Amino acid sequence: MNRAIVFFFGFCFSYNTLSAQSVQDSLIRALRDAQSDTVRISLNISLSDALKDEDLGQSLQYALTAVEIAQKKRDYAQRARALAQAGTVCFYGGLLNRAVDYFSRALNNADKSGDLRLLGNAYFNLGGVHTILGDFKRSRTLTVLGHQTLERFYKDQHVAVPSNYLFSYFNNLGLISMKEEKPDQAKAYFLKAIGLARSGTDPVNVSRPMISLAELLISTGRLDSARQLLTEVVVHGQAHGLKSVLSIAHTFLGDLSLKQSDPDQALEHFRSALELAKERNDVLVQERVSKNIASIFQLKQKADSALFYLQLNNRLTEISEKSKARQSLLQQDLESRLQEQEISAIRQLRIERTILGVVGGATIGFMFFLLIRYRRRATVERIEAQLREEKLSQEKQNMQESLDLKDKQLAAQVMHSLQKNEMISELVTRIKETTVHQPDSPKGTLGKMIREIESSSTEPWKEFEQRFQEVHAGFYERLMAKHPDLTANERRLCAFLRLDMSTKEISNITGQSVKAITQARFRLRAKLGIENPDISLFEVLLQI
Repeated sequence: MNRAIVFFFGFCFSYNTLSAQSVQDSLIRALRDAQSDTVRISLNISLSDALKDEDLGQSLQYALTAVEIAQKKRDYAQRARALAQAGTVCFYGGLLNRAVDYFSRALNNADKSGDLRLLGNAYFNLGGVHTILGDFKRSRTLTVLGHQTLERFYKDQHVAVPSNYLFSYFNNLGLISMKEEKPDQAKAYFLKAIGLARSGTDPVNVSRPMISLAELLISTGRLDSARQLLTEVVVHGQAHGLKSVLSIAHTFLGDLSLKQSDPDQALEHFRSALELAKERNDVLVQERVSKNIASIFQLKQKADSALFYLQLNNRLTEISEKSKARQSLLQQDLESRLQEQEISAIRQLRIERTILGVVGGATIGFMFFLLIRYRRRATVERIEAQLREEKLSQEKQNMQESLDLKDKQLAAQVMHSLQKNEMISELVTRIKETTVHQPDSPKGTLGKMIREIESSSTEPWKEFEQRFQEVHAGFYERLMAKHPDLTANERRLCAFLRLDMSTKEISNITGQSVKAITQARFRLRAKLGIENPDISLFEVLLQI
């Protein structure tokens, strides 16, 4: 698994330059002073990674803390990293089903984040667990998807896929193919991985596929090729001081020598493997090798030596059983921690749901109250608007009725004034006739009276126009602004028509014939530009 990046106030510390303890102390101090959730998540992940080889329980606790903080954020990339670390710790602790769960959740969040690099690593992690679980078909699918995703990522970055990724890809496919009993395919993948490892900088990477390929060659009976390859691994391991690689290589060489009926050479390789395993405190290798050495001494009929190694093997078996018991207890402890975290999460979720329910209920109640209040207010406003509208309508109706009444009064007054004018005109005519037939009458006095009566006959028209302007203020001004070429008689005709008077009524008032009024109306329509015969003069004048 890749090591997490260590964050400490913007500085990056390397495990090669600082001791593990100093790194942990630095991370813990940084965690105490961290201000943001993003930094806390990263530091918890780094602490978990730093402790996974020493204290899996504490490592898991830091990982779960990172998950808990990340779950509260909508940063899917941070969630994916925290969940992947929890899965890694579970994988190291042997909780493979738990590892699958965390890696699957990490995969889901990596997919949502759109980070192809995170997504590719998530595929690889999940594929690795399924290899251990024996689901090789699923493992192959996930491994290929991881490779394709990382290829897309590096293609977008316009750089070549790093050789370490390609190495892991081909090495994993080789292991899967070997488990699926496809030796030729496995061999091809291992050779590709070996070629990539030799061009890299990590000497351990070269040994891993070489040992796997040697194991494959032994299982297929190609013993000489396997011996040649394992010898090369030993030389490589000695050159780089790789004790773990050397102990495994000598163990395989010992098994190979036994298959080729060479117990002396096998004994030499097993003793080398045993010494290297003791230096590394590798109980499993010691247990296996000591049993093989005891078997060889039994074949050589060296009872004391055989008994010594059998007793050593028994002690190592006891240690191994205790280690397995401790591992089982550790797994139980890890499982217990996970269950506690799940119970805590469920409790927290219930509390949050309860609070959310209370707040939601209060919110709904308040909204319901506001809705009722709003509806009541809307009802009151609607009623008030209706009343205002009715009042305004009534006022308009009253104004219209008042206007109609004034129009009728005005028309009646004009009729009365015109009738009075006619009487005066008849009286003037009779006086004039009397003056003609009676020459001795005082002509000067009568003439003056006639002139006064005739001048007073024009006053009703002036009074009409004055009263009309009072009732229909600005009508004449608006009319003349739109049609400045109207004559005085045409303006007067417009006033009569505005009062909705008929042609006959206008004829009676003006003393003109109905025919003359009809012709005057046609001329007025032309001047006002009314071409549609369905539109009346009254409608047009009503809009002015």
